Amino acid sequence: YDSSDKKIGYLEFYKGKDPSQKAPKEEYFMKTERTRVLGKVSKLTAERVEQDLIEIFSTQQQSSPQGDSPPNSDNIDNAKEPPTE
Repeated sequence: YDSSDKKIGYLEFYKGKDPSQKAPKEEYFMKTERTRVLGKVSKLTAERVEQDLIEIFSTQQQSSPQGDSPPNSDNIDNAKEPPTE
């Protein structure tokens, strides 16, 4: 949100395993208001984003008087499952 509380964009971040693979590995995807569809993200970049999100929301929690619990890695991992086709 900008200073006038107008939404300026969004980021959806997904993490999961493809069960159709013989040896499923973690894969990362994201979607924004610009991409509009899921895009695969490199593992190194996605792991950095994941850690940054944990740090951002943990910092907001410490300064927030509302008392909502900050997301941890379990919350972010399970926040949204990628759509299946």
